[in-house]
Amino acid sequence: MVTRSAPPPHVTQDERSRAKRRTPTPRPPSSTASTPLMKQYLELKEQHPDEVLFFRMGDFYEMFFEDAELVARVLGIALTSRSSGTDGAYAMAGFPHHALDRYLPRMIAAGHRVAICEQTENPASVRGKRIVRREVVEVVTPGTLTDEKMLDERKSNYLLGVHLPRRNAKVVGLAWFEASSGRFRVAEVPFSELTSELNRIGPAEVVVADRVYDEGMEAEERTASGELIAALKESAPVTPVGDWAFRAKAALERLCERFGVATLAGLGLSDKAAYIPAAHAVLHYVSEMKPGYLDRLDRFGRGVELYQPDAHLALDPATARCLEITRPLREGGGREATLLGAIDRTQTAMGTRLLREWLLAPLREERAIARRQDAVQALLESPAAHEALSKSLREVYDLERLAARAASGRASPRDLAALRDSLARLPKVQAAVRQAAGELAPEDQSSFLPEVSAPLLLEVCGRLEPLAPLQAKLAQVLVERPAASPREGRILADGVSPELDRLRNATEDVAGTLRAFQEREASKTGIGSLKIGFNKVFGYYIEVTQAHKDKVPDRYVRKQTLKHTERFLTPELKELEGEILTARERSEQLESELLGTLREEVSEAGAQILTTAAAAAELDVLGSFATLARERGYVRPRLHAEPTLRVIEGRHPVLDLREGHERFVPNDAELGGEAGTLHLITGPNMAGKSTYIRQVALLCLLAQTGCFLPAREAEIGVVDRIFARVGAGDELAQGLSTFMVEMTETANILRNATAQSLVILDEVGRGTSTYDGVSLAWAIAEHLHDAIGARSLFATHYHELTGMGAIKPGVRNRNVAVAERGSEVTFLHRIVPGSADRSYGIHVARLAGVPPRVLQRAQVILDQLEEGSFDPAAPPAPPREERQLGLFPDVSEDPLRARLRELEVGNTTPIQALLLLEELKGLLD
Repeated sequence: MVTRSAPPPHVTQDERSRAKRRTPTPRPPSSTASTPLMKQYLELKEQHPDEVLFFRMGDFYEMFFEDAELVARVLGIALTSRSSGTDGAYAMAGFPHHALDRYLPRMIAAGHRVAICEQTENPASVRGKRIVRREVVEVVTPGTLTDEKMLDERKSNYLLGVHLPRRNAKVVGLAWFEASSGRFRVAEVPFSELTSELNRIGPAEVVVADRVYDEGMEAEERTASGELIAALKESAPVTPVGDWAFRAKAALERLCERFGVATLAGLGLSDKAAYIPAAHAVLHYVSEMKPGYLDRLDRFGRGVELYQPDAHLALDPATARCLEITRPLREGGGREATLLGAIDRTQTAMGTRLLREWLLAPLREERAIARRQDAVQALLESPAAHEALSKSLREVYDLERLAARAASGRASPRDLAALRDSLARLPKVQAAVRQAAGELAPEDQSSFLPEVSAPLLLEVCGRLEPLAPLQAKLAQVLVERPAASPREGRILADGVSPELDRLRNATEDVAGTLRAFQEREASKTGIGSLKIGFNKVFGYYIEVTQAHKDKVPDRYVRKQTLKHTERFLTPELKELEGEILTARERSEQLESELLGTLREEVSEAGAQILTTAAAAAELDVLGSFATLARERGYVRPRLHAEPTLRVIEGRHPVLDLREGHERFVPNDAELGGEAGTLHLITGPNMAGKSTYIRQVALLCLLAQTGCFLPAREAEIGVVDRIFARVGAGDELAQGLSTFMVEMTETANILRNATAQSLVILDEVGRGTSTYDGVSLAWAIAEHLHDAIGARSLFATHYHELTGMGAIKPGVRNRNVAVAERGSEVTFLHRIVPGSADRSYGIHVARLAGVPPRVLQRAQVILDQLEEGSFDPAAPPAPPREERQLGLFPDVSEDPLRARLRELEVGNTTPIQALLLLEELKGLLD
């Protein structure tokens, strides 16, 4: 039975009352509360005030009062009511018990916690007025999911604990735990970096101290708490727990006790870090929601990992959103529109999860990046080994979650078979990796490259343990394709248990068993006509004709006498009858017991399985990078510490993969040193400015994950952070306009970017008036150049900014090339030196389908504005008529064209060129 655990004795009464100050238990009408069933319901609801109670009543789960209203709204099921006499009616809602798998995931996805209440005794055994006993058997919350049907195999499902020290809001302690794998990590981060870490972790649920909601705290502390709660609620459902769970001293004692150490320093942790209370609160919450689950996971021997934020490139939520790393900007864009979806070539679910983590936390240390690059290079240069690795991994299941289910006693027979088959593939994985790393010579000596050095491959391969004895045991014990349960078919192979074989034979071949018994008795007694029969009165019997009754032995007990025959029973026959009638039940029970023993053996190897799973996932991601590089012709970038960037013929990693009528146009990029640190990019809409600056940011990000790049050549100085401000969007729910969001994100960049950062900005200042916008854009660009010195790409329509290139040494003007033929405009999608002189907005409007009359009027106004002659009060001129082209070309040539034909550019001096320009201007007039 799942109930709330009581706080320890040292917790004050004030804290006890505050911990219960959440969702009040609904009080029903007095006449309703007097019924035994409702009393039972209210007692259980009192124990689980913060969860929606799914109350089992026969073949249905029923909800009452506020729970019923909530469930009806979330699930879209009918809301009914039941009369309670003179006190009115109360709300009810329900669904059939077999629909739990359909409705429960929807409640969890909506961020609600659910307590599952089941009938724990057979209703048929209840006598008198007593009602069926019911208990809450499980509490399901978004952050403690273990059921594979409710988990996304491509994404981790973390429960995050957040601790804000009382007197220091500058540091936040984080601890995140995944119940489905037992993975547990902690970190201490500055408060200013909290949103970045929340975006990287992507928690399913967050737990915080109950005091964070306390309105009685001091003003400064309340402000920090308010900011904390606002940030957390943006990422996941927030659940408050008792303050006592976050007490530093008690938390340290409990953690040391749990891990069997006197100090956490031996685990690489600090006893005084802010993550200690967060870690304890997370483990307490899991143990409260899933009693005994952590104890079963402890056999893994999996400890706590310390995450070092400084070792990874930081990405704030706005940047991750703008770059579409894991989620598309547009609703319904699909996974293929993201960087993760575009480059994912992993073969396993655990590999996909690890790839997501790598993309959201690229490395910053050059040596660590180079080790990954060496591994990818080795696989690229050993095609046969790489193909063998991919093929073997394709047949490996999700070892990480399989191990966790086995340790928790929830592994199904098919899970164990999947583990058996996965372990069987690992020797081939090892052989392929060693071959690629140069440790083993392949059969084809011509492809052997002994000079390839990939220490990371060999290191990861060394952590890959096939667990041959366990695999052999699973192969021996399990049938090839086990049934889901003993009731549905065979799980264990023949020969595992003689008793199980005997019971199976009795169950599966009743006629054969009886025939064998009949033949034995006929042989013993010499009565050839002896038969075995059955009736509902006294079961199986031996039938002997009157002619042979003298041969009946004394051990036969006469049961019935008929006209021509007599019927007898024997102890052996009654025993056989009992076996036949109960063999199936005993067979299922024995098979379940043997299956439980097998689960125990698997769980004892849980720590090794998890280590193997982590190694397999890492090999999968490295193999995915190699596959992508081979498919798309990616190159290995050179990385260094200098704040420079140089990419030759780079391509956008997502758009380059899309099939369409237009081929993606590669572009060069160079920042830092003589190339300047700030590039101002002008040009028309739809020409590719935003695509280009995103492309550069994504290439840097990919390079620091160890992936090769879609380019002809690349050299990148490692960046500490990437900042992106692209596109427009509001947050009306928080009272923030488009321009406010733009300025908030820009402020974050200007306050946190360093000389080692990469900054991309698009159309900053466009959300306000022209003069305000130009002023802000100029000041922002100037600050990036003068004060920060970060490598920056600034796309803008404000041509006024291009004047900065003449006065700032690190500023360079770039524009998107455009080809014009008469009124036709072609965007070449090439970034070239210089600035654009037009925006071609009217041309883009024409492509969008704006009516011709509007386009013509816009062109007239544009011409007048540029000439300074626009009068808004003047009536609009009639649309110009297009002149019909003649059938025959005009053979006469205008003077301007003739003069240009005579011109010899190579023999023209600068002075002559100036005079010539004046002459041509006169001809044009």
